[in-house]
Amino acid sequence: MLGKNWQGWHFGFKLHTTTNIKGQLCNFSFSPASQYDAQELPNLLNDNVKILVGDTLYGASVMRKIMHKKYKTIIISPPFPKQDYILFLLFLV
Repeated sequence: MLGKNWQGWHFGFKLHTTTNIKGQLCNFSFSPASQYDAQELPNLLNDNVKILVGDTLYGASVMRKIMHKKYKTIIISPPFPKQDYILFLLFLV
């Protein structure tokens, strides 16, 4: 796949995956290397995904709000000490 974005030309693809808490593969998709990561969220999420942990590019404000409204999914970056406590509280509910 060949594509172009604001950084220039890119050749290749990205593999996006979702897994459950046991590490089992739940969903996957491929995208061109030039595509913004958050654009792949509709292909990865469903009603069963409650929390998605991804790098900051998956947390784009507009897409995060759309996915929360549609699937009730919370999208966060990898946990830092304060987020560990928030995740712990979410799993208690």
